[in-house]
Amino acid sequence: MKLRALRLTNVRKFAGRTASLTGIGDGITVVSEANEFGKSTFFDALHALFFEKYSATAKSVKSLQPHAGGAVEVALDVETGEGLFRVEKRWLSAKRARVTRLSDGAVVAMDDEAERWLSALAGDGREGPAGLLWVRQGLLGLEPESRTEKERLTETRRDLLSSVAGEIDAMTGGRRMDRVMKRCEEALDVLSTRTGRPKGPWKEAADEAATLASELAEVEAQCTALERHLAERSEAEAQIARLDDPAARARREEALQAAHAAMEAGEAHATRLREAGQAAQIATLGAAEARRALDALLAARSALEAARKAETEAAAKAEAAAATVAE
Repeated sequence: MKLRALRLTNVRKFAGRTASLTGIGDGITVVSEANEFGKSTFFDALHALFFEKYSATAKSVKSLQPHAGGAVEVALDVETGEGLFRVEKRWLSAKRARVTRLSDGAVVAMDDEAERWLSALAGDGREGPAGLLWVRQGLLGLEPESRTEKERLTETRRDLLSSVAGEIDAMTGGRRMDRVMKRCEEALDVLSTRTGRPKGPWKEAADEAATLASELAEVEAQCTALERHLAERSEAEAQIARLDDPAARARREEALQAAHAAMEAGEAHATRLREAGQAAQIATLGAAEARRALDALLAARSALEAARKAETEAAAKAEAAAATVAE
């Protein structure tokens, strides 16, 4: 089996939250973070998933529970020869265990059947191949409660660590290490100068990488310009589609007719305004002429009245003169 992802929900320092390790590929995976970041929590949760039943309420399970309490949940994505599966366990509240095939989402096993599925996958017991998962420093968390089981687990780890130490000693001691170092130096000499600068295949690869990076920058610039042009084209096509829409065409035609009618009405009104203006000018001229005639008439009337007055005075004087002559 191959572990691909691990997710913890409401486990220790991750109270009320979900923390995950994803993207685990083939080969060796190193989890590296500062102290108290939660690395041990992930490994203890993985240990519990394999070796603690979902119905367990032992101290080892409760040690995963945060101070705020609540259910503890662990989910593992594991790849086997039959495909990719997700194993989920929930302890302490609404307890359950479930195995789901991720390719189609089918539930393969639930609760006790899920426990048997997982036990068959990992192998029964804490030693042997399954014990390789738990070679850790000291005895930290999720340890067996019985003294006999603890001693057996300790002995298993001691044997495993001794085997690893023996392999390291065999490699690092004597001429074998000298041969390894020489082979490493020869391989390094093909790729690097003594000052650490690349040469040979490494330099060729570096040069090719630089060339490809330059080409990539050009292609990305072209892609950006192309995306902009495509967006402009899409907008133009959308505008053309809106203009070619029969309903829109009918609305434009109706608006055009209305504009023509309004223009004709405006032109007629402008003609009437011009005619009215001309009539007003003519009336103004007629009024001025009439004023002049009136002024002349008033002057003539004043002259007539003056003449009549002079005539009356002359007649009175003539009568007075006639009376004088008669005496």
